[in-house]
Amino acid sequence: QVEKETYINTSEAVALLGSSRQIFYSNVKGRLHAYHFDGKKANWWKEQDVLAVKNGKLVRKGSIGISGLLENWSAFLATLGYEVQTVDRSIEVTTLPEDAIATFRLQSGQQFVKRSRMTLADGQVICTWDTYYPYPFVSDILDEMKQGTAHGIVDHMKDVHGIVIGKAKDKYAARITSPDEQNLFQLPTDEAILMLQRVSYTRDRKTLVMYQDMALLGNWFAPEHEYDVKIWGE
Repeated sequence: QVEKETYINTSEAVALLGSSRQIFYSNVKGRLHAYHFDGKKANWWKEQDVLAVKNGKLVRKGSIGISGLLENWSAFLATLGYEVQTVDRSIEVTTLPEDAIATFRLQSGQQFVKRSRMTLADGQVICTWDTYYPYPFVSDILDEMKQGTAHGIVDHMKDVHGIVIGKAKDKYAARITSPDEQNLFQLPTDEAILMLQRVSYTRDRKTLVMYQDMALLGNWFAPEHEYDVKIWGE
């Protein structure tokens, strides 16, 4: 004979008390057992979205197309009425990551200045990226980079060192966000993000000008390319 168990759900009472802990009682053989379940209360809506509608912000109709080497998505978002901010996260002298060396068959051991940045739209982080510049081309402005006063780094390499970007190669992938990224991007779950790796060379491909590793929110960015088709002739 199986003893019948009875359960009392006290979630409504707990809600009234303003607690996030729910308690379930199980009555087995005349004994009352308490089970505690900790849970995070979360609204199904985002406060920033509600405020955006309230303040008359334009609704984003689609993703931002990543169509070129130096596309300025910050300026594009600003034209849509978003408050956009790009900030530096860190500056350090290091070497290229192993993943970049393996993916693009790059030489190892060379020193680079790694600049980590992120862009926020209305206070939400929508992308982060690391840019690696060859140390000899930016060593003269390293102090300015650390102070956040260095702008137009690609133009600096062109004007001072005669290094001009002429070729680039992109690789796209998608992966699940890490716990730290979920917190940074303010994601409710481990959503997928778009990964973009990019190498830029001089036109003769003899000099690596920079390497970039980007993490982009998939609902904000999308690959978009326009190109000539010559398979079927003119």
